[in-house]
Amino acid sequence: GRTDPAPAPEGSTTAEDRARYAAILDHLKRYSGGSCFAALPALGDRAGQLTLDAFGETTKRLDRFRAGLEEAAGIVPGTYLKPVSTAQCATLSFIKQLPTYPEFGLYFEMAEREIKSGNRLVGRIRNTSGLFLHLLLIDDEGTVQSLDSFLKFRAGAAEFSIPMTYQGGPIDTQQLIMAVGSPGRLDTIEDLNGASAFAFFAALEGERAEKGLAVDLSMVAFSVQP
Repeated sequence: GRTDPAPAPEGSTTAEDRARYAAILDHLKRYSGGSCFAALPALGDRAGQLTLDAFGETTKRLDRFRAGLEEAAGIVPGTYLKPVSTAQCATLSFIKQLPTYPEFGLYFEMAEREIKSGNRLVGRIRNTSGLFLHLLLIDDEGTVQSLDSFLKFRAGAAEFSIPMTYQGGPIDTQQLIMAVGSPGRLDTIEDLNGASAFAFFAALEGERAEKGLAVDLSMVAFSVQP
């Protein structure tokens, strides 16, 4: 008769997750999506921890991406599709032109992505060993702010807890939080703190290329509710 596979030991991914992750990477290497699109799959170290964060200009475009992806790789339960503002698009261009895209090692663990005003955005960044690590906020107006002061380092991980306040406005916009890791220091992150995404990421790519540094990253979207 049929034998069921043994459950995966605690702390390990499943063969199914690994195969799906490989299929997603393969699909993304062939998928363009235009200049304002990027997708970041992450395979955590626990069973069922495969996630995919995809960002684009419109919900319609992201829905088309999802349909093609599901055809190529099947349904990924931990999929987050988030439309971004035009001012945030330079962030996606930067991510997509990195030599390692779409395969990055850093990943976020966050229980809540919708934060009530006055509460804290809490999470953990995994796989940080041996890297200079930075935490960036790219708001819906495209301003890039360093959140490095909120990072607390643990073995192989960094934790953060950041107070959030609703700024008001008729549009439910997404804020982006990005972890950037590199084996060497990236001065742009401090020098251009508060700049527009367009200026910030152009300078960051220039510095990365000039220094010949590999960059690892992860990014998720969140929103602050009244």
